[in-house]
Amino acid sequence: MNKINFFPITALLATLIMSIQAVRADDAVQNPCTGPSALLALLDRPTVSDSACVVQYGQAVLEAGYQHANLTGTGGGTADNFPEAELRFGMPGHNEFVLLPPNDNLQQVPGSPHLQGFSATTVGIKHELGYTKHWLGAVESLFTLPSGSPAFGSRGTGVAFNGIVDYA
Repeated sequence: MNKINFFPITALLATLIMSIQAVRADDAVQNPCTGPSALLALLDRPTVSDSACVVQYGQAVLEAGYQHANLTGTGGGTADNFPEAELRFGMPGHNEFVLLPPNDNLQQVPGSPHLQGFSATTVGIKHELGYTKHWLGAVESLFTLPSGSPAFGSRGTGVAFNGIVDYA
């Protein structure tokens, strides 16, 4: 069976999307990603959700967290990971560069050796497509690098292409 290399296709799509200028339905509508509520519009939950807003050019946002999970199933146990960081840099043309550095993971199941290791590193580009009074749209390409530990990392390159829509 032939394997398809999606990296060149995704890179081409990302380049084309980044070259599109954001389209506004009405110039009188204020950009929901700027102004006094901009930081709240930008924040998301790293590795869980994403905002359609991009960080403004020349600015950066760092988010971090800690996750504790109680494992279900035979044996139970716990899983912890941190720093769950996401670093976003604003670029020209309603774009942003995204970096998700590795998390330190610890998994403990009674009667089993503890598993500890690092997740993979992910980088990406997000482009804000535009907005109306109620809608905001963006697209994003993410590349997971072959990195991290055997139990929690990635052996190969992973690619994701996301459409993000917000409604207010």
